[in-house]
Amino acid sequence: MLISSTTIKWISVAVFILASLTSAFVLFQLPEWLSQYSAKLDLATINEVSPILQRVYLTVGFNILSGLIVVALFVSNRNQYEKEIREFKVSEQDTITTEKETGKEYGEEIYLGDPEEILSTEAETKEVFTKALSQVCNALEASQGAVFQVVNNKEYNSIDLLSSYAYHIPEGDQISFRFGEGIAGQVAKEGKIANIDAVPEGYIQIFSGLGQSTPKHLLVLPIKEEKAVVGVVEISSFKPFQENQELALENYFGKLALKLSNNDNVRIEEAKQ
Repeated sequence: MLISSTTIKWISVAVFILASLTSAFVLFQLPEWLSQYSAKLDLATINEVSPILQRVYLTVGFNILSGLIVVALFVSNRNQYEKEIREFKVSEQDTITTEKETGKEYGEEIYLGDPEEILSTEAETKEVFTKALSQVCNALEASQGAVFQVVNNKEYNSIDLLSSYAYHIPEGDQISFRFGEGIAGQVAKEGKIANIDAVPEGYIQIFSGLGQSTPKHLLVLPIKEEKAVVGVVEISSFKPFQENQELALENYFGKLALKLSNNDNVRIEEAKQ
């Protein structure tokens, strides 16, 4: 069985302390033992050479004391080292935990695309947001997307579907919600994000060559020009949306907000401000 280096060090310390105590005892008993085992030496003779014995005592005692001090420092440093190691491990664990919590809450910065590049094409509002939805949904691996534009009527405010991505709309149908109506209408009314992780079966339909299915995650967020809601973007996915994705989407569509509020009369320089 192998013995660790730490065990060997502590055994060496114990042996040194035991040898030091044994040496001190032998030196203390030496005068008496000399008188007992030698007929030629008596206490009077031993007293005559006591100065020499005292020098031996002092020399050996100094060496033993120095060794004990070194041992004490070793033990003290060892304990301090182990304490620092424990504190470091605790600190490191706290840091890792904090990083995990922070990563879970905020995550890494996400690049959705360049909205300014889309604006630079000077396309119409509908085309701009169609390209934006395609860019965003591809970046997030989302299944479906839609952008609604706020319409101010005399009797009530509503949001009308402006652009879509993989959205199933029967030909000739127009989709519109009053403020407070449905999830998108409620987001437009309150100006707050809705992140839904349990979309009811059939609420959203994704059609493909393999059939149809319902994404379980829906993110609906307001598009704001300063504090005013000028539109609503709705993104559905089979994966949950994280907070860093919400922030990235807010920032992305915030740069396009002027395009909704100014009805196409916006330049890229204005969107950058």
